[in-house]
Amino acid sequence: MRPPRWFEQELKIIDDTYFVVFNQKYEYYEIKKEMNVVKDGRLVVVRPTLAVFRRLNDRALNNLRERKYIGRKFAGDSMKYLNYLNSLNVEAKKKKQQFALETMTEGYMRIHNLGRKTIFT
Repeated sequence: MRPPRWFEQELKIIDDTYFVVFNQKYEYYEIKKEMNVVKDGRLVVVRPTLAVFRRLNDRALNNLRERKYIGRKFAGDSMKYLNYLNSLNVEAKKKKQQFALETMTEGYMRIHNLGRKTIFT
């Protein structure tokens, strides 16, 4: 599912390296950042997940703005910034697992309730 156009435009204003990926299986959006990192003398493209959202709305944008503001504090120290991004990535992975569990639970509840329905004619 493609994110709303207005959300993509606002996301580009916050940071043009952010992009949205939709997980169809569990129905959530991942906000990722594309960045180049020098590792062992080689240039490596890294795309860490910054945040995970069920819905893309103003609350999600404000959350991303806040994270961007906090990230600017690490402008002088790139290692601290990478550690901060890593902590965001760990948080996002936990949230993805939670969303997956909620989606599976909802499906199991639908299956359970479907067997309990009685139709009278």
